[in-house]
Amino acid sequence: MLKRSGARRGRPPASRPLGMSLLPLHVALAVLIGLVITAGSAFAMWWWLLGHPPLAPAAPVDFNAESRYRLLTIALTVTGGIGGVTALVIAYRKQRLGEADHAREDTRLFNERYARVAEQLGSDKAAVRLAGVYAMADLADDWAIRRQVCIDVFCGYLRLPYRPPAGDESDDDRAAREERQVRLTVIRLIRDHLRPGAAVGWNGHDFDFTSAVFDGGDFSGAVFDGGSVSFRSARFVGDVSFRGVVFAQGAEVSFDDAVFDGAKVSLIGAAFAGGEVSFGTSDFRSGTVDLSKPAQWRRPPVLDLEKAGSVVVLPPFDQLLRAVLNHPSVVRVDPVNPGKRAVAIRKAHAIPDQEELIGYLGRVAFTDRRIHVGHEFEIPYAETGAVTFTWHTETVGDGSDQGPTASEVTYGKIHYRGFEERLYERDGVLAELIRAISRLPRSG
Repeated sequence: MLKRSGARRGRPPASRPLGMSLLPLHVALAVLIGLVITAGSAFAMWWWLLGHPPLAPAAPVDFNAESRYRLLTIALTVTGGIGGVTALVIAYRKQRLGEADHAREDTRLFNERYARVAEQLGSDKAAVRLAGVYAMADLADDWAIRRQVCIDVFCGYLRLPYRPPAGDESDDDRAAREERQVRLTVIRLIRDHLRPGAAVGWNGHDFDFTSAVFDGGDFSGAVFDGGSVSFRSARFVGDVSFRGVVFAQGAEVSFDDAVFDGAKVSLIGAAFAGGEVSFGTSDFRSGTVDLSKPAQWRRPPVLDLEKAGSVVVLPPFDQLLRAVLNHPSVVRVDPVNPGKRAVAIRKAHAIPDQEELIGYLGRVAFTDRRIHVGHEFEIPYAETGAVTFTWHTETVGDGSDQGPTASEVTYGKIHYRGFEERLYERDGVLAELIRAISRLPRSG
């Protein structure tokens, strides 16, 4: 077999010590300019000290002892200037080489750490993998320019195939329980770095949990304030806490196509403070997704209530009404060219064409002036019952001899258990409706 050689045939391999490499063009140019300026300045000083002699004298200049002394001083000055420039260039070059060597050494050490940690995470022993998880978190804290790579490794680990423990005492089930602890540790470390006050924050980075299986986990108190966070097609089969999570402006969090199958997912105290959160195409099979007590409802999540069914626990209806009105982009309709969905909503609720439809929640439509519901409509309000709206039209007036004074008045009645309240239609009907619902009892 032929051996590969680093040198061409008939030609010795070129080698040059690192410190003897050629100067960069800009450094050589700076040296040349410095030398020219130094030599020019020295010549001008010498010419001035000699009494401005003509540059091409007719007779030789008489150099006495004083003139020789001055010439020697100028020569030493020129030599010192050239030496100073040379020393500066050498010092600059050494600094550049030292910084480059230091950067290469740091990169080499980080790459070695990364390789060791990756090997630990691939171990068949749970204790070794757990040590690798902590080592990867430390590496992410120390290696800012490659922090996203370390985060991607964490997310990739959670995306690996995983089968939750079945609850028996077999070897496979024991291994699954150990793996579960490793995965919960990964989630906890991610959460700790997203909380306010973390020594090193990972906020603003991307987190890709696509198709991951969450058999438990605690994201409570995390702040998502930038970057993309994907729970697309993830499966939630264990209890996962998002308590007190903040979805701040700039965050993009997607639960689209996620499957909630038996999990208890808590978002109690979560602040929907401007970030984009979408459950639009989630599959709610069983369990609970608790949205009942948000800390802030400034920008509600995208949610299909028909698909959510009873799995999703919503806030009180008055908060939902405010959420729609405060964030009208739930449905925004161009009155000149409305879409098919808008036309269907208008037809179902008999909304006048001159009113702009700004929101739609279940079977309740909102315009810029009022709320529209069917003749009889129920909204779940508590475990003990539902609020029922019944809209009526009646004729009032006494029909005296002065002429007919009767007129039709439309009003709605709110029924909740043993309570009933009548609301007459007027400009503030929506505000009155919210206040009326808020006065209803909350417990059984």
